[in-house]
Amino acid sequence: MKTKTVSKRLEIKFGGIGGQGVVYAANLLGAGLSYKKGFVSVSASYGPESRGSLTSSEVVYSPNPIDYPYTEKLDVLVSLHQNAHEKYLKDIKDNGFVLTDSSLVKKSSPAQKLYTIPASEIAQNQLGDATMANLIMVGGLVNITKIISVAQCFKALKEFTSSKFYDINRKALMIGLDYTF
Repeated sequence: MKTKTVSKRLEIKFGGIGGQGVVYAANLLGAGLSYKKGFVSVSASYGPESRGSLTSSEVVYSPNPIDYPYTEKLDVLVSLHQNAHEKYLKDIKDNGFVLTDSSLVKKSSPAQKLYTIPASEIAQNQLGDATMANLIMVGGLVNITKIISVAQCFKALKEFTSSKFYDINRKALMIGLDYTF
C-alpha cells in the first residue's frame, strides 16, 4: 500500500466511551505517523471513571512544526459510540469525513462524507472480543486515507502491544485494512 503525501495539517479525533481503547487507537496511529517525515501530536480527554464516560483522543499531523497540538477543525472523526459521535460531529471541516462503528452509531448527519464499518460486531463475531473494534477502526481509517503504510501500522503495533496480545491485535488491524467500503 502506497502512503498518501500529506502537504498540510491533518486533524483526526477518535471519540467513544471509556473502555473502548480510543486512547490506544490514537497512540497507535500517532506512532505510525511518526515514522513519516513530519510532526505528530497525540492527546486524550476522558472522564474520571475508568469505563463508560465520554472519551476522545486526538492526532495532529503536519509536515511543519506543530504550534498548537490540539484539533480545531477535524479532517476525520472516528466514532465508536453514539454519544461521542453526536458531541464531536459539529467539529468536522466541510470537506472532512466520518468513520463510524455502525454497530454502535446508528444515526449520523448527512452533512459529511460517511464511511461505516460494524467494527464491534465483527470483532465479537470473528475475534471473540468486541474490544478489538478500536483496531479494526484504525485499520479502516488507514484503508480509506492511506496516510500510513501497512508496514508502518505493524511497526507501530509491535511498539505499542505486548507480545501476549500482538496476534489478536494484528488480526483486528488486518480486518480494517482489508475492509471493503
